[in-house]
Amino acid sequence: MGKAVDNSTETFTCVRTEVEPCHVRLDIEIAAERVTEAFEEAVSTVARQARVPGFRPGKAPRKLLLRHYGEHVEQECRRKLIREAFESIPEDEVSAMETVPRVDDEDNLRCEPGEPFVFSFSFDVEPQFELPPYKGITISRDSTVVDDQHVDEAIDGWLQQRASFDKVDRPAEMGDMLKVDYEGTLEEEVELPETANFFLSSQGSWVALRPPELIPGINEALVGLQSGDTREVEVEFPDDFNNEELAGKKAHYTFTVLEVHGVQTPELTEELAQSVGAESIQDMR
Repeated sequence: MGKAVDNSTETFTCVRTEVEPCHVRLDIEIAAERVTEAFEEAVSTVARQARVPGFRPGKAPRKLLLRHYGEHVEQECRRKLIREAFESIPEDEVSAMETVPRVDDEDNLRCEPGEPFVFSFSFDVEPQFELPPYKGITISRDSTVVDDQHVDEAIDGWLQQRASFDKVDRPAEMGDMLKVDYEGTLEEEVELPETANFFLSSQGSWVALRPPELIPGINEALVGLQSGDTREVEVEFPDDFNNEELAGKKAHYTFTVLEVHGVQTPELTEELAQSVGAESIQDMR
């Protein structure tokens, strides 16, 4: 437990406790006299709006009003006292709050006229620590030389990010995207969860012929196929496969290629360079 600090007035008691590092609790006690006053104020507020059969608003006897609206009166009194308590918290405490203060166990709080109202605020504060010596520390940095090859690689990567895939009428190549149907059957029959079903059966799925592979070994198996081609493939899932239900198992697959989409990397033009704020290709380089 951390230390407690008392910030109290005649009708308002506030004791601060550092419950744990960066977490503070303010234990609040509001004097019985103020609770009684707040309760009467709540009675007046509710009475102006309450509808008691046989009486105009504001004219119902107090006893009858409390019978019908006692819970509303108590809630109004509680809200008023909690709001007043927060406004009475010392400014240095409010400025130190890093999270919105929470009223502990608020649903079970009750305030009764003639009795003190006791509750707590909890919130987080920023950590307090002393900086270690940091002046005079020696650091080093690597010197990097950027040559034309680095520039070419950077621009090539930038163009690859802007590549599109267009439908092509040719055999599939590495780097293409294929739209396929596939059906797989495990060598040994086991019950699989829903999360594993996609690896064994799908219609109209997209498969990228580049690492990482969706299913082990299919990239090489699907290269060279065209739209309409079918190929059967034997697959052995490695022991460290990302779906543990399939890890270490063998399966027989039938793949049908529906479409082949080839990657179309844009050419670096003056217009493309200017679209990102450069004046020319040379300026971009």
